[in-house]
Amino acid sequence: MKRVLLLFFLLAVQSMAYAERGELLYETHCQACHGPEMHQRSRRIVTDWGTLLAQVQRWESNINLNWSQEEITDVAHYLNERYYGFSEPGHHGEQIDHVQSKPQ
Repeated sequence: MKRVLLLFFLLAVQSMAYAERGELLYETHCQACHGPEMHQRSRRIVTDWGTLLAQVQRWESNINLNWSQEEITDVAHYLNERYYGFSEPGHHGEQIDHVQSKPQ
């Protein structure tokens, strides 16, 4: 039982670290143009985890930030925790089928 609790604790701490890095990246590179109203509007493009991840990747690519897939996922995770609350399939950094890996 202690091992299970420890595992949940470690996963929660890891998730918080990813969200913190995602928040830092978002605040540094995105927030000037994409404030809270972007994520709270009624006619938004993002409708689930996959579309959120795809939009983060799209805008990262449009402005040539050269983020890793892990950084893109961190920003999506942060936005999901902050604004959307979608269920997230898989684990941190795992590819979603319709989002293409970035060339290295």
